[in-house]
Amino acid sequence: MGARKDLIEWSNEEVARLSELSARGMSASAVARELNREFHRGCAVRTEAAVALKRGKLRVKVGDKPRNMVPVVETEQTVEATKAADGIEARANGARIKTVDDLLRHIEADMTRFEIDKSEATKYEVATKNVATGKVTTTELHRVFVRLKPKAGPSVVEAVEALVRGAYAKRKPINYGQSKVKSNTSKTLQSLVLSDPHIGKYAWSRETGWEDYDISIATRLIRASVAELLETSVLVERRALWCLGDLLHYDTPHGTTTKGTPLDRDGRVEKMLEEAVATLCDVISDMSARGPVDVVLVPGNHDAVMTVALRQILTAEFRYARNVTIDATNTARKYVQYGKCLFGLTHGDKARKRLHELMAIEAREAWGEASYREIHTGHLHSMAEVETLSGVVVRTHPALCPPDGWHALEGFVGASRGMQSFHYHADGGLVGMSMTNPDMRRSNAE
Repeated sequence: MGARKDLIEWSNEEVARLSELSARGMSASAVARELNREFHRGCAVRTEAAVALKRGKLRVKVGDKPRNMVPVVETEQTVEATKAADGIEARANGARIKTVDDLLRHIEADMTRFEIDKSEATKYEVATKNVATGKVTTTELHRVFVRLKPKAGPSVVEAVEALVRGAYAKRKPINYGQSKVKSNTSKTLQSLVLSDPHIGKYAWSRETGWEDYDISIATRLIRASVAELLETSVLVERRALWCLGDLLHYDTPHGTTTKGTPLDRDGRVEKMLEEAVATLCDVISDMSARGPVDVVLVPGNHDAVMTVALRQILTAEFRYARNVTIDATNTARKYVQYGKCLFGLTHGDKARKRLHELMAIEAREAWGEASYREIHTGHLHSMAEVETLSGVVVRTHPALCPPDGWHALEGFVGASRGMQSFHYHADGGLVGMSMTNPDMRRSNAE
């Protein structure tokens, strides 16, 4: 969610421009329009009341209105939108909204529910003349019209909601009871990091030159990797499962990513979601039998909507579990504190070069209490070099899945696959780590 418009601070440049325009005798409404155009991309951030209030606080003197100018042709952006049972009509006139896409964004049209029935965009020019100088100023304006009609069938959101209900209905509740494992005071956290398994991805070895991959292979690989990493753990106080995004390969019933990119996929979205839920529930249940478990999911660029669905299902599934905690926050970057350790979790496709700075801002209280800080990311499908930025260790995790047809064609191949586990001491520091290797396991089996 963005910042509230009435709370956006005034920059020094904007205050200086306010004083300059006021000295010319411009009205508060005219000053507000000009400030919004110059500093806020045309958004209605500054209002007539806000400008008048700022003038009063700064004791800005308003000059006399100029008398040698002809009336200015109205160029203020106008938008009219009419909703009816059979669709939406919208019209815009002004300098800011130039295209049909601009108008659709402005009216916040839900294009998962509507499609364009008719549209038109034209431009024209208006001119004003300064009587004193004779200088003519030309402004380009735009008229945009669009008519939307409802799409046939359910929207993407409605379809995903139906899938969530169906997947949850098929899942039998688990009777967890009381954990048989006694608590200990080892003050150690074991974190299992699941990055980019892409359940629902399809890869054919004869096309890619690498490994086959489908839903059954993906879920079997996740279960085997978690079981292997749990066997490497020493006596720990609690465990965590950190899912760094792209747990699911696609985000819509049509088999596309969140942004609409088509993909090679295995099965249908119902099967993908059902198998992912079953796998996560089994893995978390196995971990919880050994002690307390904290589960954190962050969205990826392939599954932003489906991550919300998974989080809601897991929250409902484990609502009565005594030793399972599901993080319920919706942010793309999440932070976990354990003793004097602070961890940042994100997919890694956004703000990658500023993650250490954002940690200090978004988790400032925990930052002050921590003596050891790490950030875990995925997205790149490779184990990139571990960086230390301003005292923050930034790790990039490998993916469990092999390359599909597109990645093989583009040359994104050869990266090591695996899943990693880390042991952290509450006094602040990494004390051990392990990694699975699916390729080595397959070679040994052969």
